[in-house]
Parts: sequence; structure tokens; C-alpha cells
Amino acid sequence: MKKVHYALGAVGLAPALGLLCVLGAVSSVAALAIGFIPPSQFGHSNPVTYALLILAGVLAIGIVPPLLMDRLRRPGWKAT
Repeated sequence: MKKVHYALGAVGLAPALGLLCVLGAVSSVAALAIGFIPPSQFGHSNPVTYALLILAGVLAIGIVPPLLMDRLRRPGWKAT
């Protein structure tokens, strides 16, 4: 893999990059945590059922597709 050297370094090019990364991570965790609070329209059903539905959605959309794409990738796509 080719190494790239920046004249000013990563900090000189984007001084707020670290702050933006932390802000994005905190926002993602907050959104995930808020998602586990059942909405009022959910009714009087079991909150565990709601949490299991959220976890199933996270697995179906966020975990399984990347793993499948990695597993089924063509040999020419592998990094050298």
C-alpha cells in the first residue's frame, strides 16, 4: 500500500476533524439509545418485544449486508 505524506499533517489540514468524529459517534450512540424507547403508538405490548424488533432491524440492515458483501466479494476486489 502506498504511503501518503501530507505537508501539514492531518491536523493541519482539518483541525476540527477530531471534534467532528467525536460528535458523529456521540450522535449515533444517542440515536441508537433513543430508538430503544417504545413510541406511545406501540400500545401496551411488552417493551422487550419492541427492543427485539429494533435489534432485528439493526442486524438485518446494519450487520448482515456488510458481512455478506465481504464474504461474497470477488477475488479481484481484495486489497493487496
